[in-house]
Amino acid sequence: MNTKGDAISLEEETTQSILTTEDMFSIDDTNTNIKKIEEKPFKVLMVGDEGVGKTCLVKQFINKKNKEDGKSNICYTKIINISGDDIVLQVWDFESKQQDSMMSRSYYEGCNVVIVVFDISDRTTYESVKGWLKDVGYYAPKDIIKYLVGNKTDLAANRIVSSQEAEDLAKREGFEYIETSAKSNNNVDELFQQIGRLLVQNNLLITTNTPQPFPKLKKKTQCCIIV
Repeated sequence: MNTKGDAISLEEETTQSILTTEDMFSIDDTNTNIKKIEEKPFKVLMVGDEGVGKTCLVKQFINKKNKEDGKSNICYTKIINISGDDIVLQVWDFESKQQDSMMSRSYYEGCNVVIVVFDISDRTTYESVKGWLKDVGYYAPKDIIKYLVGNKTDLAANRIVSSQEAEDLAKREGFEYIETSAKSNNNVDELFQQIGRLLVQNNLLITTNTPQPFPKLKKKTQCCIIV
């Protein structure tokens, strides 16, 4: 059974307004409520080059859509259940063009999880991973959960980066590794289920550490809350 909630628009001056029904998403969870979202969200930051499929991965996870729809949302919140515990994941889709901006530190502050994404059929995006890993090491908290994700396994026939090569890099850098496809929904839910399990195992559910407010942007941004 799907339940629908309001998508709240966050503007620069923190003015809140209700979006139209076109901006609402649904979630298969009958036990969600806004109080849980406010009390203990875990900030998941997704980074990687433009075109690797970050937005499609997020939207596949949130509402089973695998195509970008032109919406400018960069924050999505969803509740998942791990062994009876409700885990509130606040997923931020980091804009690739801002990789070298002075705002990088603010984007990484308060992160509980960082996901670095590349396209297995595009070596350029894999080579860029080194730069993203450097940013993670410099800006992100030291105790966060870190994932390297090889996306677009639906293009396996055009694979350029082998699983072994990526796994070796992830191991050297202290990252978990998984391959996904937003298009075919391969391992998308599994990625976030793994993250949820690690949050439980690391006892993050009982800490008082909560994500820092997202830095103000010059343009209007939107954070969709699924309840």
